[in-house]
Amino acid sequence: MPTSCKNIVEMQRNNGSGVYHIIDSNDIQYPVYCDMDINGGGWTLVSTVHENNLESSGRCTVGDKWSSEQGRTPTRPEGDGNWMNRNTFGHVTAATSDDYKNPGYFEITARDVMIWQVPNSTPLKNFSESAYLKYRTSNHFLDRYGGNMHYLYKNHFPIRSGAYSFPSHGPNEPVVFDKGNADEVMKHFPPNTRPHLEPGFIQVFYCKKTLENYKLFSFIKYPTSNPTFYVK
Repeated sequence: MPTSCKNIVEMQRNNGSGVYHIIDSNDIQYPVYCDMDINGGGWTLVSTVHENNLESSGRCTVGDKWSSEQGRTPTRPEGDGNWMNRNTFGHVTAATSDDYKNPGYFEITARDVMIWQVPNSTPLKNFSESAYLKYRTSNHFLDRYGGNMHYLYKNHFPIRSGAYSFPSHGPNEPVVFDKGNADEVMKHFPPNTRPHLEPGFIQVFYCKKTLENYKLFSFIKYPTSNPTFYVK
């Protein structure tokens, strides 16, 4: 059995973009969405970030597993810690309706990251055509950080309150656009913030002035709706 979408391509079992089954380190099968079109295919969807009611509240709420469902206290500065731990949650069929993280996030050894911006609640079969931005790294930056996002955050850039001082913003990795462009990215940010932004990069993290909150993998050098994360 294959262990990633890239492995499926290598095994010549590519039947186009869609859901495939791969196995984890315990030989347990699980479904994943594979993009088999961009840059030779083989991209595994490992996680999505779905912010509940962020537009009206401006804050993460219960159900936002990438931040904290239990609040952040001095004894829990990392919140739920899901950027750094081996928890899994959600299901690929509802990946744009809820937070999602599969074992590939911490088990697949990859070299690059691809991000699609997909409208909330998009059906699985419409992921690709509905994405209004698609971009990816091509410099193999994960080679420097353990080969996946789990080790990137766990061993190099832990996400916890008070870990960094303003204005610490982490590494910036250049991206290639497969759909959309830098100008379209800027349209998704308020006019008063645009002079401070430089599109065309993935940013590992940034530290807000309050030193309390972190937003991760910003999609420019400094998110818009429902980012879906692929690795290869």
